Amino acid sequence: MEVKSPSAAEVSVRKRGRPRRLSEAERRLQLMDAALRVFVRMGFHASRIEDIVAEARTGKGTFYLYFKDKDELLLALLEKFFGEIRQTLRWVGERVAGSASIEELFEAEAERILDILMKHRELAELFLRMRATAGRTIQRKMQEFYGQILRASEKNLQLAAEYGLIPALDTRIAATCIVGAIEKTYEAWLRGQLKLPKARIARETLRFLLRGIGLDLARLGSVSRV
Repeated sequence: MEVKSPSAAEVSVRKRGRPRRLSEAERRLQLMDAALRVFVRMGFHASRIEDIVAEARTGKGTFYLYFKDKDELLLALLEKFFGEIRQTLRWVGERVAGSASIEELFEAEAERILDILMKHRELAELFLRMRATAGRTIQRKMQEFYGQILRASEKNLQLAAEYGLIPALDTRIAATCIVGAIEKTYEAWLRGQLKLPKARIARETLRFLLRGIGLDLARLGSVSRV
């Protein structure tokens, strides 16, 4: 019996029907997204690698190609979150010198950070739940990330002071107050202690912080009018 070879058209259809193979970066991100869903649903400490790979529809061997353990995966999630904040702070620092209105620049910064906080809400809630019970390695890394944010904020305030855009002040203390106020306000909102629209919370927080460093609230734009 003669076996008929598939035509070129049939081969093309079969190829189109196959799922596209993920790149290494896409596979790593797939595992991170799956892990976050599992951590939120089950809690970090109760989650197993088996749960993560089942959620990602892949195998344990694939997991270990990208992560040593679930602690390393959690740190990758946190690095992504804090990395976006650091990127926003660098964006601000690059624009301080040419800023016609430091108030509007800080306002744009607030809008970007608000977007990041909203995008990573599930991760932030997980972080709050496990902050006190995380292992030493994770806690040490969290403190490192936090320190990076503080230093970047302080650097931006120093630049603004050098260019005469804000009054002279102790930038270390100011940066600590600003970052701490944003952190605690966001935490209160996540815990349901501030039952207000997020736009109003952002507006009032921004106005309070800018007033604290002696800036002109009349020069604010969209956020202050929300």
